[in-house]
Amino acid sequence: MSDSTARTPLELWTELKMTMEQLEKDAARNFEKGNVSAGVRLRHGVRQLRKVAAELIKATTSADKSTTGGRRSTKKTEEVSASDPVQS
Repeated sequence: MSDSTARTPLELWTELKMTMEQLEKDAARNFEKGNVSAGVRLRHGVRQLRKVAAELIKATTSADKSTTGGRRSTKKTEEVSASDPVQS
């Protein structure tokens, strides 16, 4: 599921969980029953999992930076007004 639009961290997390559930089924088929096709799907799925995980990391890092950036600017404004003895 790779589109050019940015997805939210929640959407990425949901995709990650659904992919993992499918991989568990393919892993069981490959390990227990020796299903070669399930092994191919498993390896492909793990690659997809890595891509989605990397995208999730970028999305959450970006969201965290924008959140903490807003907090820092507010905190600096409060510090400046608190330390200024002359208020108009």
